[in-house]
Amino acid sequence: MNQTTGIWILGLALAPFGLAQQATTPQSPYVWTTIDQAGAGWNAAIGINSDGRVVGYAQTGTKYASFEYRDGSSTNIDIAGKEMTHAWGINARGDVVGCAHNYGQPCRGYVVSKGEYTPVQPEGATESWAYGINARGDIVGYYLDASKVQHGFLFTLGVYTTIDVPLAGSTRPQGINSRGQIAGSYTDSAKVNHGFVYSDGAFTTIDFPGATVTYVTNNPQGDLAGIFNDAAGTHGFVIRDGGVSVIDFPGAKWTHIHGLNAAGEIVGMYGDPAGKTHGYGLLLPR
Repeated sequence: MNQTTGIWILGLALAPFGLAQQATTPQSPYVWTTIDQAGAGWNAAIGINSDGRVVGYAQTGTKYASFEYRDGSSTNIDIAGKEMTHAWGINARGDVVGCAHNYGQPCRGYVVSKGEYTPVQPEGATESWAYGINARGDIVGYYLDASKVQHGFLFTLGVYTTIDVPLAGSTRPQGINSRGQIAGSYTDSAKVNHGFVYSDGAFTTIDFPGATVTYVTNNPQGDLAGIFNDAAGTHGFVIRDGGVSVIDFPGAKWTHIHGLNAAGEIVGMYGDPAGKTHGYGLLLPR
């Protein structure tokens, strides 16, 4: 965990393989799909698995509630005894991770597998967020310690391992794939955000010239997706086969990407010109 390698990703291009198309084309089978929950004023789609099942959460009034979306239909993800739920990741088995809490209380990470809820929180943590889960059930996320310092964690086979980028002020793992590669973001000592990948004991920093990377996740092949800010605003990106694509939802003021699956489908959120936040997917027809 001591080796750190910085890299600069050059040559950002606007969706060179057709991801910016709003309609299905022979070059791009992906279709933009808004994923909003009925009556919600704020929506976010965060995770997607290999079957195209999407999880996220939405705000109605002062309450946040999680959902699973598939083929145009949504179902609630309810956790007994919890008033507020956030769903962030889903694996091929349908296991869901996120955090849940009651009003005024800290969030606690969780995994729901086969309908059974299990808390996910490292010892000594005051608050935790379970963000990504792979096909084996390994979970990554981050937590606050008693000094309110943010650390990353890996939870596998019942054991927690702290994942901290060297010299970082905070570390936020946001995805893990079946190879055990972990992707996320961190804040350095100068309070500047960067992306990272942790693989085979080494950290690699993900930075774009003239931009700030604030979120990175991955898929089974090791492709990356996330969010960056530049002088023009906030955008999503995908890194695949050595190429980088900038992803902006058509007509949106800003775009986030939070999830990427093996088929190249992405999910996230965008802001419309009226200021409302929507969930979305760039999905294959099913």
